[in-house]
Amino acid sequence: YYTINVAPQTIGSIPIEYLDFSPLQPPGHLVHSAGTTDTSTNYGDLCMQHYALTLTANTLSLLTIQAEESPWDMKVELSTSSVSGNTDSSSIAGKMDVVHTLGKNRQWFKALVLKNESNDEKTADKTDLKLAIEHDINTYLTAFIREDYILNEFSGYNSRSATSLGLGYDVVKEENHLLRLDLAMVWNADDTIEDTALDEQYGSSKIGFGYDWTITETIAFHQTLEYSQALDGDEKAFFDSETHVNFSLTERFGFGLRYIVNHQSEPPTDDLDKTDITFLTSLIISL
Repeated sequence: YYTINVAPQTIGSIPIEYLDFSPLQPPGHLVHSAGTTDTSTNYGDLCMQHYALTLTANTLSLLTIQAEESPWDMKVELSTSSVSGNTDSSSIAGKMDVVHTLGKNRQWFKALVLKNESNDEKTADKTDLKLAIEHDINTYLTAFIREDYILNEFSGYNSRSATSLGLGYDVVKEENHLLRLDLAMVWNADDTIEDTALDEQYGSSKIGFGYDWTITETIAFHQTLEYSQALDGDEKAFFDSETHVNFSLTERFGFGLRYIVNHQSEPPTDDLDKTDITFLTSLIISL
């Protein structure tokens, strides 16, 4: 039998562990680097983790060293077009996704900006901001609070804000597939372009689905569906869908296709369409 001494060391700024096989001790005895003996630990229960392992028996052999992963994940998408001549048109779109994960806690921020002009006349001006704080209760259940803020005068609103409090459940959680169901109660504040009865504050319920599919190492598919319904007996409702396919060219660069549908059951004025559709092709930069 052997005892196993665990002694944390460092190479540069990267922590590693050394496993020192020492001579004969009775089975069931684990001798720690501090010199104490623990008779409650069996060799079969030892879990070797952290960043790298090395085995020594008079000589030391380094097997692997793995740097600690950053808790931050950031992606930026850029899309632009310009036409001049008989028709002067220009458009620009940008999207940013930031995620910070620390243990069971996660914060994320998403921003979408879309602007378009045709013959010096503004035809689109939309800003969509989302911020959420999430806590994993267990492997499948997540509690969250989320704030949405939308500026889009062409949909009839100066601004729309929604504060959500709810739970998310991972219906499918596999290596390449993740399907999540969200249920939330929402407090809304709508400010319309024109003073109408729809300029109000009210409560609503929301159901949402999010699906991620890693098709290959370089192709990923993402789909979100959200439906919100007013609680006061009003027929006011919103449906939002976003489909995104990401193609990675390198570790840092890729391009994406994004198809967004925003539907409102009761536009503030009768001359507005109920559905807005946005299609974007963009360069993706991972930071």
